[in-house]
Amino acid sequence: MRNARSAVLNRVRVALKKRAGQGRLVLTASLAYRRGDNLVKLSLAVEGLDANLPAPAAVELQRPFADFGARGDYRVPANLLEELAAGLRKIGPAAPMGPLWLRLVRPCGYLGLLPWEACLFEAMGRPVLRLPDFPYRAAERTGVLENIVLVDPPENAGRIDVANRLKRLATSILAGSTRSGTRVHVFASAPWQQALAADAGRDPRILLHAPPQAPATPAGRGESPIAPWIDWILGAMERRGADAIHILGRAAFDESGACVRLSASPCERPHMRRDVDLCADDLAVLLNRAGAWSASLVPARLEYAMPMAYVADDLAHRWHGAVLFSDLGRENPAALREATRLLYTAETTAAPRLEHGFLYCHPDFLLNKRSALRAAALRAGTQAARLVTQAQAGERFRGTITKVLSAAGGAVPDTSSSWVAATQRFVEKEVFDELRRQSGDVLLSQVSARVREQVNASGFDEARARLLDQASAIVAAYRPEK
Repeated sequence: MRNARSAVLNRVRVALKKRAGQGRLVLTASLAYRRGDNLVKLSLAVEGLDANLPAPAAVELQRPFADFGARGDYRVPANLLEELAAGLRKIGPAAPMGPLWLRLVRPCGYLGLLPWEACLFEAMGRPVLRLPDFPYRAAERTGVLENIVLVDPPENAGRIDVANRLKRLATSILAGSTRSGTRVHVFASAPWQQALAADAGRDPRILLHAPPQAPATPAGRGESPIAPWIDWILGAMERRGADAIHILGRAAFDESGACVRLSASPCERPHMRRDVDLCADDLAVLLNRAGAWSASLVPARLEYAMPMAYVADDLAHRWHGAVLFSDLGRENPAALREATRLLYTAETTAAPRLEHGFLYCHPDFLLNKRSALRAAALRAGTQAARLVTQAQAGERFRGTITKVLSAAGGAVPDTSSSWVAATQRFVEKEVFDELRRQSGDVLLSQVSARVREQVNASGFDEARARLLDQASAIVAAYRPEK
């Protein structure tokens, strides 16, 4: 009798352990707009379970938005955290192991600025990662990690503090990456060159690029507002493209939300000080043009933290790559290293415990990293294969593929790895836009399995292939002028 009972208990343990490895625990937060006071609705549920496994009932809660404080003093109500913890206990063993995934449904207003990560960890004992809207993981180069760091703090910022933030960011990237070709390219506005030169030269993998000597002219009509920066970066990178772009600088709230603020030109401007404001869409264009699949936003001072967090959260809902926000002045250095390790290592690693930041990434980052990277590389290769096989040389692409890659704009890098990456970002953007069109929700708050099946059934893969065929035809037909 005892042996039979032990056998039953063992089967139960195996079943629970197997179930714990499936699905994910998701907290969905949305705003319900009503006259008088808006409501924050929350749903704690287990998603992604095998179809044969019954999902436990979701825990539904709501609170007036006023309970979450005001801008500059946002908080998650203590009694709400207690109810969420009770809801997790109610779900019990059916809750998968691993992090708590936070889904913010658009339009979410200032919900993205709440300290969800710190508060939910204290209440529920799980690190928090945020679910991006784009349902697929962006393709990556498996052996290379070229990082671009834009440094443009205010001129009156503390030079030692800025240098320390840059050093912490760069060393975290290098420590977290297992890719042999990992480098950090620092592009700092002219006033910060001398202050950063000493630390940058200590590690050969950290390269500080000098800006052009002559002041660049402002961007013309139809150009990106930061065209001088882009021209400088593409030239210094020898048009190799980038995998990750990090911005250490300023941000501000404006009438449409918030923006990242950069100098109009990185060069010395003795008689002119002009800034440009970049919204999330502007940043997405820059990222796609460079072929990047990861972005990080880091405030140069505490006063920029909240508007920069807003931009990072907005970017994660509009772009298809991983987005990290970190207030390095307050964040635990170990948490930043864990976040970069999750993004840039080929090994399986745990979710970071962020307290003054957040990370949007696809759940595949927590799976077997090597197999996930191989799958991403295969996907990127098959989608770009037609372009590669029909092209004779990298220099033939410049100025012609841009007719197809409208998201990239301007000149496309000459090397095959760069233009293929930019092409991949454009294709991923088209997938994102198609999913938005196919879903009834134009904001693409979340994509259901039904919508994905409809998109696949509607022949979108064939449409994507036709898009690549058109790009191939343009490249193959191009002949350089003599």
